[in-house]
Amino acid sequence: MKTLIQEVDVKAAGTLTLSIARGPVPEGSPPPTREDYEAMDWLPVGTQVGFSPSKLGKLWNGLAKLALHIEIPTSKDATVNQYGDIQAIASKVKQALAEIKRISEGTLMSSGMGEEVSFECICGSKNKRRLELLKEGQSINCINPDCDESYDYVQSDMSFGRRTFGIVCRACRASRDIPKRIIEKLRTDQHVHFDCEGCGETIYVSWRPMQAQRTKSPKKAWRDQSAVGSLKPL
Repeated sequence: MKTLIQEVDVKAAGTLTLSIARGPVPEGSPPPTREDYEAMDWLPVGTQVGFSPSKLGKLWNGLAKLALHIEIPTSKDATVNQYGDIQAIASKVKQALAEIKRISEGTLMSSGMGEEVSFECICGSKNKRRLELLKEGQSINCINPDCDESYDYVQSDMSFGRRTFGIVCRACRASRDIPKRIIEKLRTDQHVHFDCEGCGETIYVSWRPMQAQRTKSPKKAWRDQSAVGSLKPL
């Protein structure tokens, strides 16, 4: 929910009422002023009831602690209760139901308002973002859960550049772009492989820890023993 508020709609958890003017703005008239809008006759479309994401999180964690997880014994002689405290569970359930009922009284769920920008991923999915929430260099993951593509936002021309690693085949020097998200999700004991489109050679890609060397001063050099990640085709 926090990510949704920060990247998609700042009003996703707020209370708001959407209304529409009873009559249209006359064609050819100048843009209405604030006073013109306030003087219009408005018809309410619906109201979204706001909520606190942190409060919902606390209710969920409270229910999980009381009823969704088995008790862990502190020693081998400790007695484990198969069921939680009924009164405590009932009290927490009533709190959750009251909050759910309050939210359900709303007649509208808004997807946000404001100017949007969109782009089509190479998988064919159309991605939309609220313009006011985008920042230079911000990474956007494709909305398709089965797609590993991601894009960097370029503010100057409101475009989205594909995030990739360029992998060069050692056999024929042909290059291929691999989505960065595929590589970023790899652990050091994992790899991905693919066949080169130029010569058919199978290329394996993995993260390898490396030793970094730094110069502390012009007169003295020393080695840093910490591992530094390096991406290399095998």
